[in-house]
Amino acid sequence: MTSPVAVQKYLTTTPRNGMPSSHILKPAIHAVEDSVINEGFCLALAKAMQLKPAKSKVHAVADRPFLLVERYDRTADPEGRRQRLHQEDFCQALGVVPEMKYQNEGGPDLAQCFELVRRVTRPSAPQVLRLLDYVIFNVLIGNHDAHAKNFSLLYLKPGKVPVLAPFYDILSTAVYPTMTPKMAMKIGSKYKFSEVQARHWEQFAEGVGFTKAQAKRRILELAKLLPTTARKLQSDAGHSSAGNAVVEQINTLIEQRCALTIRRLTDPAAENDAAAEPSV
Repeated sequence: MTSPVAVQKYLTTTPRNGMPSSHILKPAIHAVEDSVINEGFCLALAKAMQLKPAKSKVHAVADRPFLLVERYDRTADPEGRRQRLHQEDFCQALGVVPEMKYQNEGGPDLAQCFELVRRVTRPSAPQVLRLLDYVIFNVLIGNHDAHAKNFSLLYLKPGKVPVLAPFYDILSTAVYPTMTPKMAMKIGSKYKFSEVQARHWEQFAEGVGFTKAQAKRRILELAKLLPTTARKLQSDAGHSSAGNAVVEQINTLIEQRCALTIRRLTDPAAENDAAAEPSV
C-alpha cells in the first residue's frame, strides 16, 4: 500500500511548463464494481502471460483504490530529463474519428488493424503475433471494450518505423451484467463470444492473414495456459486481487470461456452446440 503522503504527491503534482507527466492515475469507475482491482488484475495477468502490458500497480488510501499506470510513451535524455515519445492509436493511424471507434459504428475491424501493423512496422511478424495474442487474450478474459483506440503504435525514435505499443486499458467487462455482451470488434462474423464457433475463429484467421492452423494452435495454447496462470496470480497473497469477489468472477469466466473455446476448436460435435454465454 502507498502512504497518504505519496498519494497526495500523485494527486497534486502537476508537471510545470509543459513538462511530460510520468504516470496516469485511474480512479474507480462510478457504478462499475471494483473497476480498479479488475483492471489491475487483468494487466497483471497479461504480464504473467508475457504479453508486455503497460506497467501498473494498484494503490489505495483510506480504502479508496486507484490504478497507477506508468506511461510507456516517455523516455529520458542523457541528462535524465523526461521526453515524450510519439504514439498513435489505431483510429488516428487509420484516419478514423474517435467517435467511430467501435466497429458497429463504422470503426476499424480486426482485418484493418492487422493490415495496419503489417504495413507500418518492420519487421512486422513479431508485432503481428503480439496483436494476435492481444485479441485472443481480450476474448478469453471478456474484455468486450477492446476497440481500435485501445491499440496503439509507438515511435521509439523520430523518423523510424513504429512498434506495437504495450497492452493497455484491459478490463473484464463481461463480468458485469449491465454491460454489453457485444465485443467491440467481430471475431469472424460474430460480436458475441457465446456465438463464436470454430468456423468463426477460422474466418477471423483468414481475415487477418493467418492460416487456420496457425491461429488455432495459438488460441489453444493461450486457452490452456490462461486459467492456471490466472488462479496462480489470484492466490498470490501479496497481490491486491487476493480474496476479491470480482477477481473470483473473472477467473470463473476465464475458466468457462477457455474450456468452451477448447471444446469448440477440438470437438467436431461442438460446432453447432447451444450458444449460451458462460455464467459467473
